[in-house]
Parts: sequence; C-alpha cells; structure tokens
Amino acid sequence: MKRIHSIIAIAIITSFALLSACTDRYPIGELANNSNRLVVEGRFTNATQTHTIYLSRTLAYTAPTPNGSGYPVETGATVTITDDQGNTIPFNETSPGVYITTGSGEVGRIYTLNITTSNGKQYSSEPEKMSEVPAIKNLKVRYEDRAIPFEDTTNRVAIISIQSEDLQTSNAYYMWYWKSGQSSQFNTIDSSWNWTYVPGRLISGAEEGFDLAELSDDNTKNFVKVYQTSISQKAYDFFQALTSQGNNNLGPFSTPPAPIRGNIINNNDEKDFALGFFTVSGVHSATVKLE
Repeated sequence: MKRIHSIIAIAIITSFALLSACTDRYPIGELANNSNRLVVEGRFTNATQTHTIYLSRTLAYTAPTPNGSGYPVETGATVTITDDQGNTIPFNETSPGVYITTGSGEVGRIYTLNITTSNGKQYSSEPEKMSEVPAIKNLKVRYEDRAIPFEDTTNRVAIISIQSEDLQTSNAYYMWYWKSGQSSQFNTIDSSWNWTYVPGRLISGAEEGFDLAELSDDNTKNFVKVYQTSISQKAYDFFQALTSQGNNNLGPFSTPPAPIRGNIINNNDEKDFALGFFTVSGVHSATVKLE
C-alpha cells in the first residue's frame, strides 16, 4: 500500500489520526479524561457533493470503549446548517452517528451548524464565512529513484506537485486534502484522506507551485485527487493547536492534556462545549493519473 507523506516545509500533518481513525474519530476525549462530551467532525463546502457530519461521544480516560473498540456514536440528533440569508439545509442520519446532506454552500455566505441531541441539548457552531480559494492551475507527477538505507537498491517514488494562482490575500488560510486510489472516482472527504494546511499565502507572487505529496510507486494506485480549500484563521489555530498537542510526547505518568476547544458550544451551558471544529470552505479539486 502506498504511503503518502507531506513534504511541505511548514505546517506538516502526515496523518488524520490526530483527529480520527476509522472507528476512533477524536481520541482527544480519552486523553483528556473528559467523559461524555459531544464530538463533532464535519466540513461544508461549495462542491456539488455529499457533505457529512459525524457525531460521537468521548469516554473517561479509564473507561472501556463499547464492544472493545470505537467511541459511542450520537444517534437521533437533529442536524442542520443555516446561512446568513435565513436558509436551512437539513441533514439525514443514514447510519448511527453519520448525518449527510446533498446541499452545498456559496462563497461569500456565512454558515452555522446546529445540532439538537436526542435528549434536547442544543449546540451551535460559531458562524463561519465561506471564503474564496485559488484555482488549481496544474497538478503534475514526476518520478525519482530513492536509495533504500542499508540496501544496494532504490525505490521509485511519485512526487505530486501542485500549481495554483495566488489570491495574494494576507489573511487567507489554505488546507489541502489528497488521496490515491485505483479509480478516478473518489469518495467525499473523510478521515481516510491525507491533509495539511498553511497560513497566509500559497507562497507568494501571481502563480506558485510546490511539492505536495510523495507516494511509493508500488503500482497499486493509479490516480491521485487533491482538494484545495480555504479555511478561517480560527480553524487554522485549532488545527495548529491540535498538531502541537499531538506532537508532545506523553509518558506513562504524564498528565493528560486539556481538551482543545473548537467552535461549537452548548447554547445553554458554556461549560458543555463540544470537541471538534466545523469548517466551512471554498474548494477546487483536480485529479492526476500515475503512469
């Protein structure tokens, strides 16, 4: 299986494991000994695609997980997104804790996530504006032979580079998601996608290019899809704090880290904030074929 490594020089995140895994979406709650707190994972974009909100619950540090794996999912919730023009986009629960909509956003509009749990608690995100994102001008792949340490052989790698038009907006923040697969058709962005982010600029100038990812060439993946997205400064600060916490080495006797607050609160109890961050993004995507 190809391993994809970010080689952007700044703000590297090589795995989505800090936020989620297939069954453990936000292990923050276990680390923080912060039991039964609502956990939200989701993003909303202007892409014509299914958008998904995942809801679950944290567990106490010493509590066993349900059936030995995963975290308790939050079922029976009412989930909607509202915008600054009074429109409401409903989500439907398609499987336990998974809520989807086919609605999409519009650049320039402001969106708020609203959640009412089955026990009547109401949560809302802070309003997030959907900002413009530069278009991907070109997505390229080149190949290099890399020496394998302690072996008299090399490994062929595919390097994915991206070229984009810079908006030259000093307060802009960008995030990239990418994934490789055997088909040119990819699922919507979820925890199986790789991601990284960068503040303030693409690089500088009118049009810039840089290497985004590196894949071992084992001939099992034929396509790579990349989403280039805009995020708010608050979202950037959240992911940066999460990455910093994840990079701290916790020993067996270390104090569990405090939970990182996102942008979702209980409307009637400020202490009962949810974990996670609801991101709103303008997006552009491109797909490249590997030879």
